[in-house]
Amino acid sequence: MPDEAYDPATGEVLSTRAADGSRLPPPSATLADTIRLLNDGQFDLDASAELRELVQKIQDHADNAKGVAKGSITIKLDIKMMNGAHVVTPVMKVTAPTPDQPGTLLFSDDDGRLSRNRPDQGVFFGTRVVADNTGRDVRSV
Repeated sequence: MPDEAYDPATGEVLSTRAADGSRLPPPSATLADTIRLLNDGQFDLDASAELRELVQKIQDHADNAKGVAKGSITIKLDIKMMNGAHVVTPVMKVTAPTPDQPGTLLFSDDDGRLSRNRPDQGVFFGTRVVADNTGRDVRSV
């Protein structure tokens, strides 16, 4: 390679070009740059696809939940030093919105047991059987 700069003490070639003459990529300056380097760019593509899918799930859930929904994406980078190089392993966790479950109002007694009835109030009606199918023939459709 003509006009290559080199370190005379070590013989190291100090070049901004690869062996094929193309430019060398610069080192990452930001977290976004680093994410684009992971798994040869595949992690960035996968995370972007997961983000689009999560946004769609949030939109769909919000349409059915009074306009409110949330989700999250957590990206963790495990960094290990090995033989003078850093091994960066990305881990992604996606939390999609889940339908709200209706709550049940219960009261506790002095022993910590739960009941539908307040322990300090009387009860007007006991347990009732809503449907009694005893003695009836079961029909199949």
